[in-house]
Amino acid sequence: MRVTFSGFRILRFAIPATLFLWIALSAYVVAYTGPPPVCGILLVVPVVLLVWVASATAGGITWDVDASGYSVHRGDRVTRYIPWGEVRWIVATGASGSPIVWMKIVDRAGRTRANALTSPVIGVDDIKILYEAAAYYSEDFGVIATNNLGWQPNLPMTGTIEAVGERPHVWPHVALSLLIAGTLILVTGAYEGVAAPISFGAGLIVIAVLMLALDRRRSKRRQRPTCDGST
Repeated sequence: MRVTFSGFRILRFAIPATLFLWIALSAYVVAYTGPPPVCGILLVVPVVLLVWVASATAGGITWDVDASGYSVHRGDRVTRYIPWGEVRWIVATGASGSPIVWMKIVDRAGRTRANALTSPVIGVDDIKILYEAAAYYSEDFGVIATNNLGWQPNLPMTGTIEAVGERPHVWPHVALSLLIAGTLILVTGAYEGVAAPISFGAGLIVIAVLMLALDRRRSKRRQRPTCDGST
């Protein structure tokens, strides 16, 4: 049984666009302010992170569960393989109806050998399929499979399934990125005594603060109890 993640299509366009904008912004800061070396290093860090994300997801990720064990592949490379003979526990935990579920595989020495946590890459249904298939295949090896979600050992009808991750909540991450970028630009401009970067950085900070405030307000509305006491 195999669950595959082929990568986000939007990242094929979003990462190059973000790299271009960040490099243009960095060039602006360097050209107009002549920042100290430490600021130059900070400006390079997002570029390195974006390139790493692009390379990590380019080949896709595959989770394989079969009669021999559990394995994870990145592209054509096997990054993790755990035979059932070395496994003692398979555990899945989460709250009913929650988008957060965690599965782990523990070996006979008590070490956690593999983890799967819901994310934009892999969702609750995907982890359920992996857990139930792992519990099914590992029964003959004396592996103990436990969960608090009512899942049972089972094999899906289809051999290969495309992973459908949980929808990410990106609003606060965008706001935090703007806040960090704005603070960096403002501090650099103040250090050099140039007005343009100071104004630009202050504007980014104001936008970031407004975004965080709006997100907090929306979160409170979602959590507000109804008349019968439910949320």
